[in-house]
Amino acid sequence: MIRAGLVACAVVAALSAALALPDTWSWLSEQHREAAELTPLDRYQASGFNNRLPVGGFDFFRANVRRGDRVFVWARAGTTVRGVDFPTGARTFARYYLLPATIVEQPQDATVVVGVGRDPAELGLTYKSVLRDDGFVVARVRDPA
Repeated sequence: MIRAGLVACAVVAALSAALALPDTWSWLSEQHREAAELTPLDRYQASGFNNRLPVGGFDFFRANVRRGDRVFVWARAGTTVRGVDFPTGARTFARYYLLPATIVEQPQDATVVVGVGRDPAELGLTYKSVLRDDGFVVARVRDPA
């Protein structure tokens, strides 16, 4: 009985894979063609653009975040194009875009706070320096250790 169930599951899985493979292969091939036309920088920024995140602001952050920094992303409310809440989308993009810095979950753990449509002054921390650029803010709490 168990063997018959395992065989039935294997048959259903194989059939499902066979039915999905042509569409999946076509989609992956299209994605590859599109990515091949992009520059290395465009590929690096693509997930931000695809989610309508302000990639230019993240370039400003990247220019002002140092190796060893622990970054708190303070982002405005709202959603991204994919329906993800904007703060989560901004933190997710920042996790790799601001490497080798590390994203932290609490502002008290940060060496620097980056504000996307929000002012880090709202957090009540004391900042060593504050840089502003068109709705984007880099507020340094302290230098990385």
